[in-house]
Amino acid sequence: MNKLFLFPNSKARDNYLIKENGKYYSLDITNYKTIYEFYKNSIDNFLKKYSIENNVCMLEKAIAIVNMHSAINEFAQKNTKSILSKQVITYQLASSLYSFLEEISFAKLMCNEKIIFDDEHLKDINKIIEIYKLKNASINAIDEFDAFEYFINALKNKKVQYNYDEINIYNFESLPHLYSIFLNTIRTSYNIKINIFLAEECIKNFKSYFNDYNINTYNISNFAKSLISKKNIKKDDIKLITAFGTKQEVDTVLDEITKLIESNISLEDINIIYSDADKYHDILVERLKECNIDFNERRGNFIWKMPLIPVLMSIFTVLEKKEEIKIDVENLIKILSSPFISNNEEINNYNLRNTLYANEKIVSIMPLDDFVKNVKDNKFILNFIELLKKLIYANTYKTIAIIYIEILKFLKVDLIFDNKLIYKDDNIINIHQNTLRLFIELILKLEATEDEDKIDYYDFYSALSTLIEDSYIKTDKSKYDAITLSNLYDARGIKVKHLFILGMNNDFLMRKPNTFFMSNKLREEINNKYKKHIFNTQSLLSDMYYNLFLNILSSLEDDSKVYFSFRFKDDEGNLDIPFYYLEDIASEIGIKDFNDINSFIYRKNYITDNIHTSKENMMSLFFERENYNLEEKYLNNNNKLPINIKEITKSVYNKINKNEYDDANNNAIEIIQKKLFNKDGISVSYLLNIMQCPAKVLYNDECKIEAVSSALVDIDKILRGSIYHDIFHYFYKNIKNKYGDLKLKTSEFDNYSNIAKEVIEDTLIKHKEITDENDKKIMTYEINNIMKHFISNEIENIEEYGFIPFEFEKSFSGVKVYSYNGLDVKIKGRIDRIDLSYRNDKTINGIRIIDYKGSSYNIKKIEKSDNYDDIINNYLQPLLYLKYAIEEYIIKENKNIDVFNQLEKCELGFSIYKEENVVNRKNHYIKFDDKETILTILGYNGENILFNYFDKVLKHIADGELIFIAGENQCRDCIYYNLCKEHYVYE
Repeated sequence: MNKLFLFPNSKARDNYLIKENGKYYSLDITNYKTIYEFYKNSIDNFLKKYSIENNVCMLEKAIAIVNMHSAINEFAQKNTKSILSKQVITYQLASSLYSFLEEISFAKLMCNEKIIFDDEHLKDINKIIEIYKLKNASINAIDEFDAFEYFINALKNKKVQYNYDEINIYNFESLPHLYSIFLNTIRTSYNIKINIFLAEECIKNFKSYFNDYNINTYNISNFAKSLISKKNIKKDDIKLITAFGTKQEVDTVLDEITKLIESNISLEDINIIYSDADKYHDILVERLKECNIDFNERRGNFIWKMPLIPVLMSIFTVLEKKEEIKIDVENLIKILSSPFISNNEEINNYNLRNTLYANEKIVSIMPLDDFVKNVKDNKFILNFIELLKKLIYANTYKTIAIIYIEILKFLKVDLIFDNKLIYKDDNIINIHQNTLRLFIELILKLEATEDEDKIDYYDFYSALSTLIEDSYIKTDKSKYDAITLSNLYDARGIKVKHLFILGMNNDFLMRKPNTFFMSNKLREEINNKYKKHIFNTQSLLSDMYYNLFLNILSSLEDDSKVYFSFRFKDDEGNLDIPFYYLEDIASEIGIKDFNDINSFIYRKNYITDNIHTSKENMMSLFFERENYNLEEKYLNNNNKLPINIKEITKSVYNKINKNEYDDANNNAIEIIQKKLFNKDGISVSYLLNIMQCPAKVLYNDECKIEAVSSALVDIDKILRGSIYHDIFHYFYKNIKNKYGDLKLKTSEFDNYSNIAKEVIEDTLIKHKEITDENDKKIMTYEINNIMKHFISNEIENIEEYGFIPFEFEKSFSGVKVYSYNGLDVKIKGRIDRIDLSYRNDKTINGIRIIDYKGSSYNIKKIEKSDNYDDIINNYLQPLLYLKYAIEEYIIKENKNIDVFNQLEKCELGFSIYKEENVVNRKNHYIKFDDKETILTILGYNGENILFNYFDKVLKHIADGELIFIAGENQCRDCIYYNLCKEHYVYE
């Protein structure tokens, strides 16, 4: 009997195979898959054939949302009396309606009938969807939901081949609608037996979710039972962590993890799962990096520790074999621009993307023949493509492996590292890293096979991908000791000794916001009408997430320890959670062990003693299922809620609904006044935010409840910011030491490059943040490339304009830029670089400010003809830095002069360098040197443009008035947007 075993994720699959069955598996025949792999392979194979036969293409989600946005606008213009015509039509709204298509598709397929949109609002939605579908049809395109419907209909007609007699499913608390429809269709159309293996505790509460399948129970550990039942015999193995806000919560969790590490607990025995990726992922990653704690987000898949392997695997996906071969140019760039590839003398791998796309005829995915015509002068790329063509037409394990190794030789991957070389089958193989060694050994093993069975190159790629992971599982030496970090869904099937669950608030019972403008009542009516939970109702989602929680607990071992982490929202101990959950909970905690304050772990500097009260002990929501559904009459003999729970709910409800930062009640403007008019000064970026909209600064920045947490620093920002600044600074310092001045000359270019190379090596050694030697090599390569272009660019500027670097990282504070009624606004900051030019008599002839920005920094290029406000809004920082430099180096040094006449003789300007501008000579850096405009804005020629600019906003703040300023940029990400009467209306 041919059985297929399905799992929610690779971790659950691996635990089943190794710990449950005690055996390993060969993935030449992949009968053990994640449900996503099984579904994705099935639908992708179907769509490849369907798109050719029906001459249609798949819409990317982003394009589909754009089409939906266009359809909503078209509907609103034609139906001026509809609710939609009175709403702000944004892409977020279009995205919500696009997501609603998923529910409609599920409803049609689950009910086997067309939904009738009786409600007036749903009729409007239906009309919009009709317009959207017509737009897609006009370009022969289908979206992901059309594709799903066509796929399911094909299954019903047995147009897809399956060779399984039985499918066994493990570690699912409930099957998402997508997979449920998919598997049910297979079950009924192909008569394949489907078995669900589930913990008995889950089945007791949620049997209705699995009525269509054969249910098989399995026993769970005593520890998991103690968590779920009232018999809390494992109370010492359950820890509660609490803090204010996500940052403090993560800090406190890391305190406990550090203790475990210091007690010699292996990192692989620690697992962190979080309930909400938006809230937790970035903060967790940043803090783990700062603490130098190794972590793995790929659930034990070792290949992702080393960036080389994904690059090499991409070789299989550059060309796609159809009737007409297509090339994925992005994958080609990914491979050839990798610093791991040595044979790239004919191309500039750092700038390959810009080089290729400079040809307008080259697009990301295109016919191979057309691509070849446009790169006919590049022999290296053409030779590489010829090898790739041989690869996709090979059809046995042996021939595919031989050609693949030939490609690795061609790219000279084996020359990347410089030690521990071995010789095998005349191939130089580097074993500097276990990962690379294992990878090459797998290829050689496949090359040596005598099996002549036919296999497609893409199936070879799929098998190799899983074999790599399989090798990791089998080989203890290859294990990368790291904490596993995952979301809730990826945590199913885990078996670890120390489990940290962050976000044990309502995030764990997360409820999808009402899609579009459907009310809960309307959703329930639809559900009742169609007799199934089609739409994601609150009660359905509550059950699903509770079941997910039980599922995670069911895999724990008897010696496991679990740390539950909560967030508080205020100093009275209220949880950062909507307390309307309590309306449906019969009583507070039923497990007395959790009522003790000492059972909570918290930082003393974050939380004061005696803050914990009974009302935040929410564990009954998770541990006592019966509490979740009790009606009030069964609560106790007196038919009254204990501990006056309704009053608690009411008080918290009022607190949530109250505007805590109401200007009239809390004098919120004083928060900004105190910071704006302080004697030490503020940053220019803060001042610019104030100028764009003071109210946004107040509501979005100053009044966030994040409590005492320290600011997090991203390791990437350190690398891209601090390191680049240091290298530029020390490069010029070494130039000064060797040559006596900073006037660079073309004739010395090679010497400058050697100096830069030494500076880069020294700087990277000093920066302890880079702990991985491989990362250091990559960065050294990239910075050397950048510095060559940087030096060339600097020489050109010196020869053409005469500006020579004078100051680096110049700090200043207390510089006054505005005054009103005795209140001064002062700024502070640090100027990356100040360049000066000189006359023959050594007096200053010009000042230029240089500002270094990372590639992610978004700033538009302003033309000289643009109005003053646009120039100031975009260039306020370099303008104020330039004003400081003028005061410091010209006015202070030349007292009792006619300032305007003196400045008229000088060159004035500023430049903004981004990394990509330094490297890509065609994309010039931002330069602004219109002296007349600069003098006018800064107030040196009699006009007071800058003062008037500040006066429009700052005098209102000085007078105690909070003003709101609407604008496309500032309103886009404002959390106060929906409540603000002045907000910008997007087209």
